[in-house]
Amino acid sequence: MCITTTNQMKCWGNNSYGQLGLGDTNNRGDTSGEMGDALPFVDLGTSGTVSQLSLGNNFTCALLDTGAVWCWGSNDWGQLGIGSKTNIANALVSVDLGTGRTARFIAARASGVCAILDDASIKCWGDNRAGQLGLGDTTTRGALAGEMGDNLIALPFAADLIPIELAAGAYSTCARYDDGAVRCWGRGDNGALGTGASDNRGDTAGAVAALAPINLGSGHTVKRIFGSNYSEYCAILDDDTLKCWGYNEDANLGIGISSGNNGWGNEPGEMGDFLPTVDLGTGVTVTSVTTGAAFRCAILKTSTSVKCWGLNNAGQLGHESTYAAWGEYPASSMGDYLPIVRLGAIIPSTSTPTPTKTLTPSRTLSPSRTKSPTKTFTPSRTATRTTAP
Repeated sequence: MCITTTNQMKCWGNNSYGQLGLGDTNNRGDTSGEMGDALPFVDLGTSGTVSQLSLGNNFTCALLDTGAVWCWGSNDWGQLGIGSKTNIANALVSVDLGTGRTARFIAARASGVCAILDDASIKCWGDNRAGQLGLGDTTTRGALAGEMGDNLIALPFAADLIPIELAAGAYSTCARYDDGAVRCWGRGDNGALGTGASDNRGDTAGAVAALAPINLGSGHTVKRIFGSNYSEYCAILDDDTLKCWGYNEDANLGIGISSGNNGWGNEPGEMGDFLPTVDLGTGVTVTSVTTGAAFRCAILKTSTSVKCWGLNNAGQLGHESTYAAWGEYPASSMGDYLPIVRLGAIIPSTSTPTPTKTLTPSRTLSPSRTKSPTKTFTPSRTATRTTAP
């Protein structure tokens, strides 16, 4: 875990690869006396202050206010962008993005990074086994000398496409553009790329240049995109509603559990108007989303309250139970039936009564791929719910 304060950074937790940026591989936060004033700031020298953080698997990247990108920690796929596979335990190596180039936005995947540069191009480095670098091959970049800087080519998007934001999954990346369109590339299993298929995009010549915008519904554009540490994405649309696609084994999309097919967006007829809006309650819209391992949480626009859905085996949804089917189809555990996380007086929230439920839906219940896009996934208001002890 890393967090910025006054544009400085502190990190704690597992540090087996030096991902805390403290010059060693000692964990922090597991022993008395390691936190508070005893927890040092990550040493950035005089190179600038932190404007954005992005965390991959056992490595960390920081975008500085100068536009420089620094990465440290695990480096087995060249994800640190330093021309070697050497792990780094401090934050004193800058990624070479090319002559005169700086970054505006970064997104770390499991073992790689993409960055929007100051000239509105996108460059990616690290693991490329599924074409997640978008360069038309499966060759890793960043692990050998001479692969970064001017030698690292930008993704072949048209010059008139201006990327604003990136979101990363484990083996794929999505970009949101200034016209509100989203394009995704990399590994396509479980529908992560939202193309209506499962094939990878970016591992063959011309695949990225030919990418069409993801269809998220008639007339809709995207305001924000959010990745995950698996293979799913969410987007806040222009009307502040939420849609999610990709991996859905634990109902973490909030739209249903499918039988024999754990993804949504990997078959024809699943995107666009056929992709259900995540039902978070009557008249409820969202301002932000965060993701964990097979679950996600949203901050609601009207009340700044929080609702979470998906995997709940350890109580990670904050529902005071371990009932594990929040978000299944039929959607009798979503909408007004999805509890608000009780956070006390720190964050005001409207108390939502939690109905009881006596029937756990079967995983064989799956919405038809051919149903009308006007189908409303609204739970019956007469249903009841009981949470598991």
